[in-house]
Amino acid sequence: ITFFGGQVQEESESQALLEFVFRSRLRYGYLANATTIPTITMYYWLQTGIYVMAGILQLDWAPGSVPSATLFTTINFNIIWAKVTQLMIMCLGGLGMVVGFTHRVMHIVEKVDEANEVTKAMQGKLGLTADSVVFQNVSITVPSKDVRVLVKDLSLAVSNSLCVSGHAKSSIMRVLAGMWPTAGGSVSRPAWGRGGIFFVPQSNYAVQGTLAAQVIYPFVINEVSPSDQELTAILEEVGMGAIARRWGLHKAVNWDLVLSGGECQRLGFARVLYHQPRFAVLDETTSALDMDTETRCMQALVKRGIKVISFSTRPSVRVYHDQLLHVSVAGVFEVSDGPGKALEGDEKVGVLI
Repeated sequence: ITFFGGQVQEESESQALLEFVFRSRLRYGYLANATTIPTITMYYWLQTGIYVMAGILQLDWAPGSVPSATLFTTINFNIIWAKVTQLMIMCLGGLGMVVGFTHRVMHIVEKVDEANEVTKAMQGKLGLTADSVVFQNVSITVPSKDVRVLVKDLSLAVSNSLCVSGHAKSSIMRVLAGMWPTAGGSVSRPAWGRGGIFFVPQSNYAVQGTLAAQVIYPFVINEVSPSDQELTAILEEVGMGAIARRWGLHKAVNWDLVLSGGECQRLGFARVLYHQPRFAVLDETTSALDMDTETRCMQALVKRGIKVISFSTRPSVRVYHDQLLHVSVAGVFEVSDGPGKALEGDEKVGVLI
């Protein structure tokens, strides 16, 4: 969920990191060869030099004490062995590096193939609609060898807003996002993006870059060029105006260290306001917010007519939803009218004021 919609950007950054690791490993190999090989080679050449000196001394002081043939054979053997040792170290070092990289690459390829198979299976059961989210006889199980049913025959059409509570909330969200296959039935939802659907996790991913890059993620600044006025207004609306004034929109910092848990959740709301989807799927996105900030952020979505599907245990969130879905531990679901069904749009905005 964290990277949903940002696959291309994350793939590019991952590729750059892998290339950096590969180049660093090569430099390490060169450095190791540059230190290890000369050391061992010097040892054998030093030993060879000792035999040569011994030969010279015995020719001058004790001729015939060591047969010349034996002396020259020993010297030649040390010379050859020094060269062979150098070649073996180079070959073994390169071979070890190749074997290690090959094993890792093959492991990655196997995992990618497995993921592609699961993705194809999910895509076959995930339909795209324009204005609603529909679960039709959907059974959800844990995708493992030990099949454990979490939800049985879920049938539900969401045309406005829905709050999901109880058991298997995250599992339902994964199925809706297309990350988990269904054991039966089908799921239909709008496509990702503006005017479609947008997923917001409990803890938002902070990309490397500026505050503006955080708000428009998974878009990239160079591709969309948002206006500073628009981004500033969005940040003010979700209570992050002080962050914008302190750090600015275009200063790159380590946002994982700068933003608190609550500010990261407000950043998720800012992303929704920027992308303007028809449906915003929120996974416990107010768990670290106080009541005033929760009200402020939820009302910002309602003002723009964004339909909210919330996965939350907070009773205060339910007021913004027309439908409530509760799933028991046994996988039995119950659908009921939410508090928001009796309220008009303007009433929802002011209900907690």
